[in-house]
Amino acid sequence: MNYLSKIGISGHTGSDGSSMSARLNRYGDWIGKIGENIDFGGKTAKDIVLSLIVDDGVTNRGHRANLMSPEFVKIGIACAKHSQWEMCTVLDYASEYTVKGGKLSGTL
Repeated sequence: MNYLSKIGISGHTGSDGSSMSARLNRYGDWIGKIGENIDFGGKTAKDIVLSLIVDDGVTNRGHRANLMSPEFVKIGIACAKHSQWEMCTVLDYASEYTVKGGKLSGTL
């Protein structure tokens, strides 16, 4: 998340080339389905959710599908200032997720 905000890029691949599933595996174990949404520019929770529901510019409406999927019952959210779009919010979803060591702290 921090690399997105610091250098002003977008995308789902980590600065080390990692996938979302690899990053989730660093902090816990997931079972079932996982997904990720990234919002750029939303300043409030309402702005972010509306943007994901409308899903403008995404032909398969993947953000909307993730947000409304009944399979996702766990979510992790991180927000940071972004050099180009002011704010960046990453939402990671899972059907099941168990945190390693019992409590999650820090950033993904």
